[in-house]
Amino acid sequence: MDYQPKIELLQAEIDENDQSFFRLLVNGLQRKYVTLQPGIYSVEDIGKGFKGRSSTFAYSSLTDFASVQNAWHGTSIDYLELSIGRKLRMGVYEAKCPLLDEIFVAKFARFPWEIQYIENETTAYQ
Repeated sequence: MDYQPKIELLQAEIDENDQSFFRLLVNGLQRKYVTLQPGIYSVEDIGKGFKGRSSTFAYSSLTDFASVQNAWHGTSIDYLELSIGRKLRMGVYEAKCPLLDEIFVAKFARFPWEIQYIENETTAYQ
């Protein structure tokens, strides 16, 4: 029997005419980012999932992504510790974690190019 990793879609930014970006959680431990060139799949294909389909990757790379450096609050929580609740708006969710008793609002950069927006916002909060 072939090993099938558990893959959970965390975020997707899909565009049939430009690159599409996917943020995945693999086996509950690793975050992976996948970029698809336009024309590989239609929006309808992506919505149906990929079970039973084989994949070929042109290349893969290990990337050390930037992170927000200017934190205005002393508490830092790893994304994998969060239980994500209701979406309030893009990148903003209700969340829970074992560290805190209450439901709180979590805001995070879904993709690397959103880091600077969060960095600017946290600087303004100071």
